Amino acid sequence: MQVNKVIIHELFKPQGVTGAKLSKSLTLMDNTNTDVIRLVQELNQRYRKRNGRDGIFDKSQPTIFHTSYEKYHNSRSQDDFLAFSHKSAEDLKEKIDVISPAKGGYLVYAQYDDYREYCSVFFVRDTESIAFKRNKTVNNFDLDKVQHIDFEKLAMACRINIELFKKENAKYLSFINTKADDLSQYFVRWISTTDTVTSEEDTNQLLRALRKIPLKLIEDSKLIPNRDFIINSAHKIITANPSKIANVREISKSIFDDEDYLPDFLHENYPTVPTEFKAYTTSLRNFIKVYAKADDVELNFEPSAYKKGVVKFDDNDSSQIIIKSKELAKQIRESLSEE
Repeated sequence: MQVNKVIIHELFKPQGVTGAKLSKSLTLMDNTNTDVIRLVQELNQRYRKRNGRDGIFDKSQPTIFHTSYEKYHNSRSQDDFLAFSHKSAEDLKEKIDVISPAKGGYLVYAQYDDYREYCSVFFVRDTESIAFKRNKTVNNFDLDKVQHIDFEKLAMACRINIELFKKENAKYLSFINTKADDLSQYFVRWISTTDTVTSEEDTNQLLRALRKIPLKLIEDSKLIPNRDFIINSAHKIITANPSKIANVREISKSIFDDEDYLPDFLHENYPTVPTEFKAYTTSLRNFIKVYAKADDVELNFEPSAYKKGVVKFDDNDSSQIIIKSKELAKQIRESLSEE
């Protein structure tokens, strides 16, 4: 990962009271520092494991976040990145100032490369834990309370695909929010997003990925799953769920014995596919091939062949199947002539 720009601001607000304070950093962090790089890597990895939603900025309701990011996007300068973080953080502070249940935390702004260029904002909180500390006076251990970032409880975050921003019909914005968190609704309003997820597109993209993902030898197994096995297994897993929910990690764990294998491939090649979504029923049919065997004839074809009219039924004779294909007819003629 190449980390380019990072800055952190603290939004201080105890839960249950009104009045928020913003402690702003005035300069960017050292993007070559190993701890800074690790921080961004950890947050980005946690983000990838969460079920994000995709969309675009709501142009009918532009916010300071939207407009200040666009200014930075056009210049890519450090000054505009700093201004984007300051202005948008100040706006979020104003939005939650009088909201008693909302709780503060740290806003981590980062611009980095992870297969493609992203600008992300992660909202994280610290947590208290116990550490052992050697007491040399009594030759024993004391217990110290320490504060640390709770990566596992990434509360809210958004990520902008810089390469897709301003491209027509592109889902360049993704975000996660915890519904149980009182700040989440204000976080989404702060971004001002229009959800443009289509289950048909997500399902079709997942199928494309399954058709291209490298085959993998599963440990302690003598069999490398073939392509049909992978796609048919994914279809069975999805359709076994009454709501047709496609959980990418569940599919990956079941087929490849590795819950990260498919998500990592999607992230690299099909980044708009969320980790969990409702599959589109019509698109699911493309996951399985039509197979039939009878009267010494075996047929095996993609459902799309039927949709395109390559394979069809004779309206006048229910026992007749018509296959219209010059190439297939040629191959059969050549095969018969060789006998």
